This record gives sequence, structure tokens and C-alpha cells, in this order.
Amino acid sequence: MSKGRRGIWRCPSCDLHQIWKTRDSKSNRLDRSCKACGKRIRATIQRSSSGKGRSRNVEIWERKPSSKVEDLEREAERRN
Repeated sequence: MSKGRRGIWRCPSCDLHQIWKTRDSKSNRLDRSCKACGKRIRATIQRSSSGKGRSRNVEIWERKPSSKVEDLEREAERRN
């Protein structure tokens, strides 16, 4: 069984940093709603070297699959 991917993303509308997780390690899309402003984002997690594949100014940071959720929450809080 493969572990999913995880990390932090920043809402382009209100700049709130939040954690994200996927169940599948092969998943490359992020589809989330901001818990603060409700804005929905759909973005590619791993952008190509040409910069194509991620719309707007969505920032996404990926962390190791072994990262603890508590550590990600602390990092998001520090960024905010």
C-alpha cells in the first residue's frame, strides 16, 4: 500500500496557508476549498519545468509522505 502525498498550500485570495493530503502517491492534482474565504482552487501539485501546469499564483509545498500532520499544521501556522 502506497502512502499519499502531503504538504502545504497558500490560498491565492486570502494568503492563508493550509495543509493538504492525498490518499494516492500518484495523485498530481489538488482540489481544495480555502477554510477561511471559501475560494476553491484546482492546481497541479508538481509543476513542469516550463512553469506550465499550475494556474494563478497558487503556491504548493510538498513534504515527505512520512511527515506528521501536526508538523505540517505547525509549519502552516508559522507561515501565517
